[in-house]
Amino acid sequence: MGDFLDDFYAADNRQRPALFAEPPAQPPDRRWAAYLAAAIEVLCARYDLPVPEWTQRPAYFLDRAWFVWDGARMLSLLDTPCPFARHGVFADSRILSRT
Repeated sequence: MGDFLDDFYAADNRQRPALFAEPPAQPPDRRWAAYLAAAIEVLCARYDLPVPEWTQRPAYFLDRAWFVWDGARMLSLLDTPCPFARHGVFADSRILSRT
């Protein structure tokens, strides 16, 4: 995920859609598939890009909530960006930060 974010932030807005036009190979852990789809939705909204249709497929949603940082559940419930919560992934608003 870190490499994808680095590539996304380094690209200009015309290049960015090509980075996620095709769905990725399904990760062995469905949680990461949901994480990636939600991340792409947030980035598309932030940079005024079209959201690829594959992010809406059932394989990219979790049936049970996943708290990325288990010790911070309350913060995660309050601070997770909406697309992440919709996909079942809970963290906080810094989830896409690269520092």
